[in-house]
Amino acid sequence: MLKSFAPPLVPASAAVTVQEIASSRPGGDTVYNTSIAASPAPRSAWIVSPVIDFLFGCGGLVWILFLLHYYFLNGSGTGTIAEALIITSSLGAVCLSETHTAATLVAGFRHAKSPGLLRSALYLMAALSLALAVFGIALPGAASILVKVYLLIIPHHFMSQSYGVAVLYCMKAGYSLNPWERRVLLCLVRSVTVFAVLRQLTFKEFSGATFLMQPVPFWGPLPQMFVDVAQMCLTGSALSFCALILIRLLQNRQMFPFAAQLTLASAITAFVLDPFANTIYWLYVSAFMHGSQYLMIVFSKHLQQSQSLDHAWLCQKKDNLHNQKLPSLLLWVRNPIVRLIATISLITSAIYFVAPGILQTCGFAYATATASIFAAFNFFHIITDGLIWRLRNRKLRETLVS
Repeated sequence: MLKSFAPPLVPASAAVTVQEIASSRPGGDTVYNTSIAASPAPRSAWIVSPVIDFLFGCGGLVWILFLLHYYFLNGSGTGTIAEALIITSSLGAVCLSETHTAATLVAGFRHAKSPGLLRSALYLMAALSLALAVFGIALPGAASILVKVYLLIIPHHFMSQSYGVAVLYCMKAGYSLNPWERRVLLCLVRSVTVFAVLRQLTFKEFSGATFLMQPVPFWGPLPQMFVDVAQMCLTGSALSFCALILIRLLQNRQMFPFAAQLTLASAITAFVLDPFANTIYWLYVSAFMHGSQYLMIVFSKHLQQSQSLDHAWLCQKKDNLHNQKLPSLLLWVRNPIVRLIATISLITSAIYFVAPGILQTCGFAYATATASIFAAFNFFHIITDGLIWRLRNRKLRETLVS
């Protein structure tokens, strides 16, 4: 299990014992007898650690920044503290939001190595996304359409990921959802999604005016009755799920995991606030919850898959334990997390900065190119995630829960 970004000497699933045995060879050199005994690591209730999960996986940092900005600064965009918060939001967007979509290529590439329908689907999605990007760049007004479609499918993607992370926290804590609890929770997630989409299509203030410097068209309004019905369904499913977990608490003394509670509350809040509060909340939630929790999952899975390789590498290098440590630079280069961060950073820079810059030199508008590439690549990210991150997959479930 990922504990920090420091380069591990051995995988977390192995225990290393070093015994100094005086050699009978001339000169009295010390011989290091190193034995690496595999032992199962205890299951953790967290993906990374309690603090990291609370701040970046469950939305804890989002609430801190949002409450500070909205309640203590009244949503102001001026002043030293407000400007610092906006800069923090921008840095989060670049370092976490943009990189989490780029991480999909790393995860998808590993799946694409295996034959089957999934590999074909990934290549097909990559081709379609590229075609959509060309469509948005070449056809006037097409970028606005791509951006609008992106904004309409974000509620489904955001809530689906939060649902998966909440269920993962339940699994890691040993809290097994029964069929009724799972159905009602899924109903709650779907009702939030429908409510958020209908609200965009009914009220212009929730549709947005511009996004990525592109005008956002308003496709509406729908009759308000649809939003009212969706809101009643959302409220009913929320109350039903609260009742189910309360009954279980009273009957079996089993508390719904706090990490899952906070994850669901943070996700639902993103789609039920008023327009002004919603704008402030989304300054932070996209990067410091949605993007960061995705990166936590990718890093954790990547690290566990890399441990067996690093274990073999360590055995080959065990003679270096004669000096009681391996070269620090070599350890950092071999660290799977360092390599993954470097790969994701390069992909992010190439897609979101280098590609629009090249297109600008070819005579295309930088803003249009950026918005089109952003929307098209996020379509690939959203659909690919639905294919490769399925907790119903036993192997994936065991890897993430362990």
